[in-house]
Amino acid sequence: MLKLIFTLFFISIPAFAIDSIYTWGYGEDIRNILISIKFFTANATYLINTAIAIGLLLVMYKETQENNTDRIMKVAFLALIVSQLFFHSTKDYMVEDEVTNQAFVVTNVPVGIGELFSLFTSVERVLIKAFESSYSTPNSLNFSQVGLGFSMAAHLSTNSASFIDGNAHETFMEYTTNCIASGMIDGQINKNIIMSEDIVGSMRVQGFETIVYYKNFGEPEKVEQMSCQNAYDNHILKYFSYESNDYIHTRLAAQMELEGIKVEGALQDTSGLFFGISKSGKDYVMQQMGKNMLKKGLEVMAMTTGGDTQALAYSSALSSSTMENQWQQAGIMTQSTLPMTKAYLTSIILALTPLLALLSIMFGDWKYIKMIVTLLTTLMLFSPIASVINYLMYLKLEEMIPIMSKGLWMPMLAMRDINSQGFSYLNYLSYAAMFIPIL
Repeated sequence: MLKLIFTLFFISIPAFAIDSIYTWGYGEDIRNILISIKFFTANATYLINTAIAIGLLLVMYKETQENNTDRIMKVAFLALIVSQLFFHSTKDYMVEDEVTNQAFVVTNVPVGIGELFSLFTSVERVLIKAFESSYSTPNSLNFSQVGLGFSMAAHLSTNSASFIDGNAHETFMEYTTNCIASGMIDGQINKNIIMSEDIVGSMRVQGFETIVYYKNFGEPEKVEQMSCQNAYDNHILKYFSYESNDYIHTRLAAQMELEGIKVEGALQDTSGLFFGISKSGKDYVMQQMGKNMLKKGLEVMAMTTGGDTQALAYSSALSSSTMENQWQQAGIMTQSTLPMTKAYLTSIILALTPLLALLSIMFGDWKYIKMIVTLLTTLMLFSPIASVINYLMYLKLEEMIPIMSKGLWMPMLAMRDINSQGFSYLNYLSYAAMFIPIL
């Protein structure tokens, strides 16, 4: 009776499934696996025939000994259904990635594989939405939107934000030596700039001169001497604005494998989550970039002034606010490998499905098809569990970071402790994600 129910359920799967297979950050990987499976099943005729022949021989020998030849017809029926669904009948499917918003069309996928994965990923998608409506963080920080541990990884990544344009870099080095140094001496720049919630805004100096490097479109590069206030208003601010925007939409977006607009919105929610103050993603990156560039500039100034003690003191304070590079890189690598766990598990199950179908034909038993369903059911729970873990991590960070920042927005002196905490939780998140399949 159970076998009959399972057979009816399996044959009726296409009536419930849709033509989309959903993924969460690994859509391209699944697209590639489906393409490989398509070619494997299209050229597996000899394997199917061999499996059917071996299966019939085994059944005929076994069942003849038991005087029960009815079993042969059942096995032949099973072989016909399985081979048709998993090898011969094909259909086009759309692989839709909920995190990256990418969509890939894969043609001629066996319906047995495509419909099973379509059905189970659709159910998984519904479960995620239900879980995230109950275990909610700001929407753009949900697992289904930006993946696991976005805020921690993105925050650690921004610790390396700095100018990459040569003119911008040279101009700021000159501005630090000629303007910021003088501003420190005459009191225009507050000695507590390292506590500032607007580092870039606190750099403006009047009454001195500096060198500016720039290039207008269609013109050769220019070098010009001008007042510090004009250099700040007309060049320094523009460089910070352009570089921070480029960092979000080009460098960080590529690293997080997300759209730039989504990254910028998620950084804004990270600001509110961590520091209780909602500022734009651009402001978030500009603060980190200002910290890093000021550190570089003060180090250059210290060297050009023969080791000026005030410059070295400021540079030392700034250095203490920056997490060690190996910590930062380890944290970023941890987050970038989190989606791989689900991707590899899904890919392995996909790759095994045709082989299990062949075993089902060979031994004339539905248990191998049931194994596929069991594996998919287990995999279906991965994302809901991940969303809960993601939520719990954010709750802890939301509790700890405001204490470290003492109510200030991204204070540099507190960044070392904040970075350390973020790295610790991100590392733990990696271990927790690895244990999801076991759970």
